[in-house]
Amino acid sequence: MPENSFACRPFSAAALRQLTTSDEGRSTDVLASPLPQVANLAAYLEALGATSIVAESHYIDRHYLEEFSRFYSRRLLAPPNYCRRLHFFDLDLAKDGLRHWIDRASAEGVAPVEADLSRHYLGYLVVRPLPDVPVGRTVVRPPRDAGLCCAAVARQTVHLLGLRLVLDALPFQQQDQAVAACATTAVWTALQRQARYEGQRPPTPTAVTEAGVRYFQPHGRAYPAQGLTIEQICDAFRAHDFPPEVIAMQNSPGEFWLVVNIYLGSGIPVVLAADTAEGHHAVVVSGYRPASRGESECRLADRVRSRNLEFASVLLHDDRVGPYIEAQVNWQTGHLELPPTLGSAATTELRARYAIVPLYPKVRPGAVALLKAGTTMLPWLQYFWREQTPATLWISYQRGGDYAADLYATGAPTARLESFLTHVPLSRYVAVGRWHDRQGEVLDLLWDTTDTMRHRRPAEQLLAVVARRHADAGRVDALAQALRVAAG
Repeated sequence: MPENSFACRPFSAAALRQLTTSDEGRSTDVLASPLPQVANLAAYLEALGATSIVAESHYIDRHYLEEFSRFYSRRLLAPPNYCRRLHFFDLDLAKDGLRHWIDRASAEGVAPVEADLSRHYLGYLVVRPLPDVPVGRTVVRPPRDAGLCCAAVARQTVHLLGLRLVLDALPFQQQDQAVAACATTAVWTALQRQARYEGQRPPTPTAVTEAGVRYFQPHGRAYPAQGLTIEQICDAFRAHDFPPEVIAMQNSPGEFWLVVNIYLGSGIPVVLAADTAEGHHAVVVSGYRPASRGESECRLADRVRSRNLEFASVLLHDDRVGPYIEAQVNWQTGHLELPPTLGSAATTELRARYAIVPLYPKVRPGAVALLKAGTTMLPWLQYFWREQTPATLWISYQRGGDYAADLYATGAPTARLESFLTHVPLSRYVAVGRWHDRQGEVLDLLWDTTDTMRHRRPAEQLLAVVARRHADAGRVDALAQALRVAAG
């Protein structure tokens, strides 16, 4: 009969290292060198304010269990089929112990205790019984930095002692070099957000690898994993019902990162296929840091300025390093510069080659098509706004229901809001072209995303024109009438 146990202890880098290492199959020399993923996770959790670790000794992790079934159970010296799970809190649980929270839940009911603990819960780390690659499914909160935009996360529910704790996060794990290499891990990470956001069960690394090699195996066999090609990455995404858009870097770094930012601002993670000094690599881009840039640096076409180019760095999930790693964008080359990691005195350069974006299947127009459709609408704005024409454009995808809910915060008159909400049908996802002037948001152009963009008639897929400022409602109404679409 398996036995479980829970132990509380103060958080420290040394404690985390001890709980994620084992002597099994490892030499003393290896143990003397901390894994960079563990060291960087310790530093990251320390920055989040971690004060306590709750170690759960017997945890069945679905993602590791499939790896075990497919590969590790067939070893001569097979590891256990269960893991250790470490929970992190910014609360001193070691002082009162878990009994305090069990007593509270018994006396007050679970709801207030769940809400209280969720506020202090930073996430968890699944420690696989694989000493060289122990960092399994890791779910930790994004950085507590108001200057960062990290929308590519999904709601995670964690069960601890019968209590349900919730947090928004993007899962991370270390490649095991047996079932999953870096590309499998990157696809797995992106699908953890996309699948969960669409109400699906997220796939395991084993499922990702087998989907990627189902039709094409240039390396001859699936296991041990030797990485996925761009075509295999696309196969893996399609197999899980998220057909991807592929963007090549080519010779236009600005346009490449502009398109990537459109997806990041929409909460869609992007798999980045890149070259390093050691060879090919794949990471996930999950967010960015907005920053002002020069007028000429953000110029797209005549008088159009892109707000999607106003950022300086991106956040990466890199299985070699850790989650939420901030990397600077070199706008001249398009390369990314990662900060020095443990054991390295120099920055690491990622030379981006492709961005692979898993999209909801009924999102048909890609970001490049939306960008072109948005900029071609400028003459219409110039006609109605004259010298006050808004000239800064921001493009994103949003769920139609979420967009409608956000309209309540615009301060629009109730009658206008009611007319729009009760008469204008929206697709599951809408494409939003938001125009700004120097004072702020002016209007939104809403496109249907269930059809392709036909640029001979850029207004054909327009669903509505929506005023973001009440003072511009008259011009918005005139524009909508000219375009023969609804106004809001």
